[in-house]
Amino acid sequence: MKVLLPIDGSVYSDRAIEYICEHSSLRAKTDTVYLLNVQKKLPSGFASKIPNSEEILDEAAKKILKPAKKALEAAGYKVKMKVAYGKATNRIVEYAQEIPATLIVMGSHGHTPVKGILLGSKTSSVLASTPIPLLVIRHKFYQKPGRTEVGVCLDGSEYSPAVLTFIKRRLPLFAKDARFHLINVASPQNGLLIPEVSAFG
Repeated sequence: MKVLLPIDGSVYSDRAIEYICEHSSLRAKTDTVYLLNVQKKLPSGFASKIPNSEEILDEAAKKILKPAKKALEAAGYKVKMKVAYGKATNRIVEYAQEIPATLIVMGSHGHTPVKGILLGSKTSSVLASTPIPLLVIRHKFYQKPGRTEVGVCLDGSEYSPAVLTFIKRRLPLFAKDARFHLINVASPQNGLLIPEVSAFG
């Protein structure tokens, strides 16, 4: 299995690194973790006035990538690093296809999260732009000691079988004693039914 881990040096990507390091079941099935940092290209007008601008950006990226590589290797992973330039979403999706990645792991937000927003713009864009499964790690992920409890949300759409297929094919990613909770939320129907049959509905 090949895991793509895009990082930006934020506390959210630090949590994603921590999550991967702590999950031995993931490590046992992972060939390589591919670390990616995407740097914004400077406008041509600015870049021409700053000597060695690309080298400066490259160094900034390596300051983010090297500690992550060290932590992952200490946890037993084989790691490859890459620096890309341009729009983060595009570079992440392109690199995921190039590898090709089995799983993308990202922090829920980047450096500038908007309070109350479920996902950051880059994470949302990657989720919408690739068919590769995406594991999103929150800033404070909850991990109760003991049995691993996994919530599986199903709504009967075409995506529900895909979720179940992924779990069945990647069962070793979960702890051996993992317990899966199938969740379906039924919306109240009273407002959609005519009064005569509302009780029946």
